[in-house]
Amino acid sequence: MTDRTEQLSDLDEFDPVDDDHIEPLDPTTADDDDEGMTYAAILAGVAANLVAIDITPEIERAEAAKGRTQHIQTTLAGAQEQAAELRVLIEERRRLGPDGAAVARALLVGDDALLRSGSLGMLEAHELELQAGIKELGRQLVDSRQRPDDSRDKVRAKLAPAPDDLVRELREYASGIGVELADTYATVAAAAAATQSPACIGLAQSLSPIVAFLAQNGLIPRAALPVDDDVRAALAANPPALRAAGLTVPATIPLPRYEPDDRYSIGLAHGRAEARS
Repeated sequence: MTDRTEQLSDLDEFDPVDDDHIEPLDPTTADDDDEGMTYAAILAGVAANLVAIDITPEIERAEAAKGRTQHIQTTLAGAQEQAAELRVLIEERRRLGPDGAAVARALLVGDDALLRSGSLGMLEAHELELQAGIKELGRQLVDSRQRPDDSRDKVRAKLAPAPDDLVRELREYASGIGVELADTYATVAAAAAATQSPACIGLAQSLSPIVAFLAQNGLIPRAALPVDDDVRAALAANPPALRAAGLTVPATIPLPRYEPDDRYSIGLAHGRAEARS
């Protein structure tokens, strides 16, 4: 059974940077003259936030829990060894009978305690006490090993706010890309509606779940998508053909309906974002 209290025992050995070519950012070396000064400053702030995190209490709690488990385990092993030796002594006493010489010495000095301690009954009673203690130590060992260790959760709670400024910056950036992607979808969907082009229909179907996902997560407005006037003018260049085909050029495109699908979900595993497929 794996000791849950060992979760943080190897923090000093764990290297969270997988790529040998990547070095953790030193917040004191951010270059204010770079073209991406604002972004570099945000990254430096993230690094500074991480450097400022003190996980000493969590490590001390984890080490204390580990030490308690090891102490119980050592004590249990000693008690089991003592019980085994006592069992051998009891079996020997049963086979050979009372130790006359020891009993005589106890009688001569009038030591009732010594007389009782050498008796088979006392040895068997001590064995029962040892077995009860061993049983309890075993229960405590299992409990200590299985007791939830919240040290890792506490460290993660301290880490979580560190990139907040970066998230705000990237969310704004992603929202801008999302709006452009939504505009692209509106254009190709309008072209598909006005021409029934298989190529346009295929691209619109490919973009549809992405646009729906962006809207569902607040990266673009949850509203019908307007079609650019220039696009509409180009698609309406041949009104007779449109009328003959029974087609129209839409002014807006309905926002695709969001349907959760594992193909478009993102999971976190072992600190990495992984797209499931």
